[in-house]
Amino acid sequence: MDIRRDSDSRTLLIISANQERARALGQVLGYSLPGLHIRHFSRLQFCSADELSRADLLVYDSDSLGLITDADVLPREFPGSWLIILRHTTELALLECVTQGFAGALDSHQPPDTYATALRSLLLGELWYPRHIIALSIKQFQQAWGKPHKQLDWQHCLLQFDLTCREREIGALLAQGYSNKDIAEHLYISQNTVKTHVSKVLQKMGVNSRGELTAKLSAGQLPTAC
Repeated sequence: MDIRRDSDSRTLLIISANQERARALGQVLGYSLPGLHIRHFSRLQFCSADELSRADLLVYDSDSLGLITDADVLPREFPGSWLIILRHTTELALLECVTQGFAGALDSHQPPDTYATALRSLLLGELWYPRHIIALSIKQFQQAWGKPHKQLDWQHCLLQFDLTCREREIGALLAQGYSNKDIAEHLYISQNTVKTHVSKVLQKMGVNSRGELTAKLSAGQLPTAC
């Protein structure tokens, strides 16, 4: 449904199964950010790739939908800025959002007015995270950048798990932030085949998503010791 329409405006997608929350956000944002074209979808799967690519902003309500675990749809694969609503803003959850490509995160208990402030920042190309999360993310990036042998260490860790050779190969690419599409092109296999392997890797590694695995790797918290 269209909450506010302006053909010359930027586009915001609200993805939420909570109709009341979506309606409240639409009203507040329509007033606070005039000219913004706002659309609401009850599921991320209902958005086409074209709609996701054209969106300048996207608010994803994980409080009502759950965290994104479908590796085919990650914020970092699209040009717009995505904001996630979290039920619990723990450090691990926020770091996972960073690795998935979310430009910001808000606690589900924040008032709607806060979303307008956050989205204004995202429109300016800024991030909306606690300062210590941004600092920690930068530190982890700097540490990883200075360790070219990290991929080899990760492959060694993979040997400790009951993975096939192909799963270890794909696991190493996952650790480097490859998307399903990237892995398929790199290994010359179909995305459906990649998706099957990714599910098995995550299951055997004891994590629910590639973002969670990457966050644990960055923090040195593998599910089992390497």
